[in-house]
Amino acid sequence: AAEDGLARYAAAGACGFFRAARLRLVYAECLEAVGQRDAAHRAIAAARDRLLCIAQGIADPEYRKSFLDEVPENRRTLEFALEWLGSGGA
Repeated sequence: AAEDGLARYAAAGACGFFRAARLRLVYAECLEAVGQRDAAHRAIAAARDRLLCIAQGIADPEYRKSFLDEVPENRRTLEFALEWLGSGGA
């Protein structure tokens, strides 16, 4: 289902402001849950990179911090990235 959601997102080019982040997170969690660790790590790295790219475009430091820390799927994506990949990244 997560793969189907990502395919639909790619085909449409959009799925809502926060829904794409949640979809990427769920996809990575699903991969990890079924033991596809390498794929899960690639997926969470891509999700993290996308969030950080968006955050770079937010000029206000407080808003940027809020975007990364207060949006649950964004915070969880960063937590998984740190847990699964460490501080060094992919």
